[in-house]
Amino acid sequence: MDQTLDMLLDTKSEFPDPRLAIALACLKRTIPASVYGKLLSEAFSIVVIEVPGSDWVNWIAAAARELVVRHPLFIRSASRAGKASSAELGRLSDVIAKKGRVIAIVEAGDLEEDVLRIADHRFKLKLPDRAALREVARRTLVGDASRMKSEISWPCELNLLGACFPPGATVATAVARLQRLRPPLAAAAVDIPTLASVRGLDAAKQWGMDLKVDLDAYRTGQIGFSAIEAGAILAGPPGTGKTMVARIIANECGLRFVQTSIGSLFANSDGHLDGVVKKLRSVFDEAKAKAPALLFVDELDALPSRDRLDDRGRSWWTTVITDFLVQLDSSLNDRTGIVVLGATNRYQDLDGALVRPGRLSRLLQIEPPSSDALEAILRQHLGSDLAGDDIGPLVMLTKGATGAAAAGWVSGARRTARNAGRVMCLDDLWAAAIGRETRAPSELWRVAVHESGHCVLGQVLGQKPIFVTIRTVGDTGGHTRFELGQTLTRDDLERAAIVTLAGQAAERELLGGGFTIGTGGERGSDLHLVTEVISQGYASFGWADSLVWRSEPKDAIALLSKDRQFLETVERDLRRHADTAEALIRKYADVCFALATRLADKKYLTSSELEDFFVGFGPDFGNKN
Repeated sequence: MDQTLDMLLDTKSEFPDPRLAIALACLKRTIPASVYGKLLSEAFSIVVIEVPGSDWVNWIAAAARELVVRHPLFIRSASRAGKASSAELGRLSDVIAKKGRVIAIVEAGDLEEDVLRIADHRFKLKLPDRAALREVARRTLVGDASRMKSEISWPCELNLLGACFPPGATVATAVARLQRLRPPLAAAAVDIPTLASVRGLDAAKQWGMDLKVDLDAYRTGQIGFSAIEAGAILAGPPGTGKTMVARIIANECGLRFVQTSIGSLFANSDGHLDGVVKKLRSVFDEAKAKAPALLFVDELDALPSRDRLDDRGRSWWTTVITDFLVQLDSSLNDRTGIVVLGATNRYQDLDGALVRPGRLSRLLQIEPPSSDALEAILRQHLGSDLAGDDIGPLVMLTKGATGAAAAGWVSGARRTARNAGRVMCLDDLWAAAIGRETRAPSELWRVAVHESGHCVLGQVLGQKPIFVTIRTVGDTGGHTRFELGQTLTRDDLERAAIVTLAGQAAERELLGGGFTIGTGGERGSDLHLVTEVISQGYASFGWADSLVWRSEPKDAIALLSKDRQFLETVERDLRRHADTAEALIRKYADVCFALATRLADKKYLTSSELEDFFVGFGPDFGNKN
């Protein structure tokens, strides 16, 4: 060691060395009370504490010596960093063999995992939060320590941090030095788009634009802050981009972004009631210190509604919820400019007091992006990658996917290309989104024939196909989409039944024998869909001679097992539509074969490609022949 522990612990001066004060505060944050109690009782515990840099090692060791006087120390200092793990393991084993217990202070990543496996407890040193820095200020400075608003959230040398607390100086001096020590904000990995460029999200977009106008008026003195609707809730399924929406609004309105979650209040505190409340207050204090700011609170539904709690749960949670409401009211009514956006996956579970007028009463629904919005999200994450490739077919096939899923696809595609030592290609993105193709060519050809049957009869019967693929989509081996009107008559539904049965008809005509299991079998198969539509027609939509309504559409298919006459009626229609499909497929077998050939080669065809294909068989092909 460069200095002995006795020198580091010298307390003769009026103020202790700030580095020791910082080390003590960090160590108290790092070691849980339960483990600390074991150490004080001289239990046989092996504790490893990993520090962020070599300059922390000796000072954390000195702090440990002060907190746990009788516990032996193992110090992996910079001077020993060159020793092999086997030698260090031997030295550590020697201490344990002699004493039965040890606190090992090591630089993060300095020891191999095999050395660390024998530890009973392993901690990464927690850097000082606001409470820790106030403790350091009380020990080393003069003045009101509560003025210390900072916390250390970035890697920092202990010597530099200690220099911010010159012994006997004022708190104001330390605050100013800490502010200068804070690193500049790094540029975001993905540029934050403007509100104007965001597709969809109409309610959130309009709220953000209105907020910007109001804040501009507030900053010029035209209105008071109380006139601004400064609180709202973003509600929607997981992965729909609620956090990104909040960042976009903050960026658009010129507000600093402060992010937290209900879960983090527990994760970053001791979990006890007073610790959670203190952490909650510190988050709101941070937002006030950074004002004008937008405080984003995720997982709001983790604050349970008090109406649904039993007496025991209510007594504990009421304190947390009440304090949250007090902090919320204070922030929204504060003239310094705090905007609060909450986020939840389950809006219906929120406490009623949280969403009353004057708090977070505005509900901004965030749904999965539309196809256009999903394509824009993908393009944003792709940057300059795949700039010349058409990702429209992939977007159409993955409709309903979230922005988080899209980001994951791009990340996975880049990883695949990086591991292969090449630039990313469109196939990488497809594979990341829906998986790589593993079926044999013969199986793919059968799927191409099946989907071509749907497409050709759709074109013939006036139900225009707009996309077809033989790629696996969920549990299906292929997929065809059609352009359908908003209002469907019985004739429309019966033509749709014929088109749906055309897949199995094409397989029989062009390949012979039976047809694939996707035609029948489980729910969602062609046969199930046609059976369900015809059953609904007779049970719910008045197709029979009788106008009696027999069931909800969703329950119509259940009547097949209860009413034999109903079963025979549906069976008769199914056979009639299947015969029609087979007759039309025989008539257009050459068209089906040509389309299947093209589909097997390209794997998917877009609306314009399908139009070009059918034009080749005559300009009037497909006018409901």
